Amino acid sequence: MVGFAYFVAAGIPVHDTMLGWHGGKIVCACKDFCVNGSQLVEFNRLKNTLSDDQEDFVGSPSDGEVIFLQDVLSSLFLVDLLRTTAGVTERFWDMFVMDAFIKNPDRNNGNWGLLLGGGEPPRLAPVYDNGSSLFSKRSASLTERRLGNEKEEAEDAFGTNVSCYRLVDDGDSRGRSVKPFEYLMNSMSPDVAAAVARAEQRIQLDAVYALVDEIPEEAYGRILMSPAQRESHKRLLRIRYEEGIVPAAERFRTLGLI
Repeated sequence: MVGFAYFVAAGIPVHDTMLGWHGGKIVCACKDFCVNGSQLVEFNRLKNTLSDDQEDFVGSPSDGEVIFLQDVLSSLFLVDLLRTTAGVTERFWDMFVMDAFIKNPDRNNGNWGLLLGGGEPPRLAPVYDNGSSLFSKRSASLTERRLGNEKEEAEDAFGTNVSCYRLVDDGDSRGRSVKPFEYLMNSMSPDVAAAVARAEQRIQLDAVYALVDEIPEEAYGRILMSPAQRESHKRLLRIRYEEGIVPAAERFRTLGLI
C-alpha cells in the first residue's frame, strides 16, 4: 500500500486504498475508480487492437502481453485511443521513473490503462497495483542483515532494480530486462528527459521519509514494518534519488533536453 503514497507525493493520480482486516488477514482495500458507468480498458487490450501487418514490431503487434519496450512505445503512437487521449505518453514515462524509484518490477501491460464512458471523454485511469514495490516479499530478518552494507545496498538500489519491460537481445529471443536507471542514463528521448525532470522536482526526500514514518509498526496484532525495514526503505529511496534520478536529470540538462 505504501507504494501508492509515493505516486501521490510526486503529484501523479492514484486510486484510494485503505489498510484493513478480512478473513484473519491484513488486506489492502482498494476503492473502485470505475464510477458512473465508466469502464477500465487496460493497455494490453488496446495494444491487442493492432494488426499483425504493422511493421517494426519485435513481437506480434496484436499480442497485448508482449512487453518489449520498443513495441510498447510504438503502440502509444499507433493505437488511436492512446495517441489521442491526453497525457498517455507522459503517464507512461512518469510511471517508468517512479517505478524505478520505488523498485516496482511489475508495471506490465495489464495494470495501467484508460477509463472509458461514464459521460466523460477517454481519460487516464489513476495509477494502481504497486504491490510488488519496495521489496514487499523480503523478510525483516534479511532486511536487517543487509542494512548498512554498502555493497548490498547498492545492489538493492540498482543491481536488482529491473523493469518488467524488455529490450531486444540478438542472443535471446525473449530479450533482456530493462534496467531503468541504466536506461535513463543512456536515453536521448525528450519524453524520458521530461519525466526525469518532473521526478527530480516533485520528489522531496523529507516528505518521502515522512511517508515511511506514517506506516505503523504493527496493526491488528501483526508486524507491518520493523525498524530495520523502515530505515532500509529510507536509505534505498535516498540512494535511488540522489544517485539515480538526480544524475540522470543533470545529464539531460547537459544535453539541453531539459
